Amino acid sequence: MPFYRKKPVVIEARQFLKPPIERNHEEIFSLRGDPAYLSACDAEIKAAEEIQLWLQAGGAKFECTNDAMGACILINTPEGQMRADPGDWIIRGVKGEFYPCKPDIFNATYEVAEGAR
Repeated sequence: MPFYRKKPVVIEARQFLKPPIERNHEEIFSLRGDPAYLSACDAEIKAAEEIQLWLQAGGAKFECTNDAMGACILINTPEGQMRADPGDWIIRGVKGEFYPCKPDIFNATYEVAEGAR
């Protein structure tokens, strides 16, 4: 049986970060004035906005939502709509398409490509 190796391809990817602080609604309300909490929230919001801008600039069709399973980004891919959960990577493929990738698969498949562009 013949074997094949995946061709080395450089991709662009961003990680959909998990919230820095897991809190319930009562804790969030009581911590509103806490500078450390606000700083962590600001960083999370900024990272989420950067991913949205990156997807928009690439022409991706997506929806940010929060359902029973938590916050997610629903991305339209050539294979249909796929869900990106916090911690997942979002990859721009070789044809400009976007799709999510679980962290364990991403780490097993990709490595940093220094100086690529």
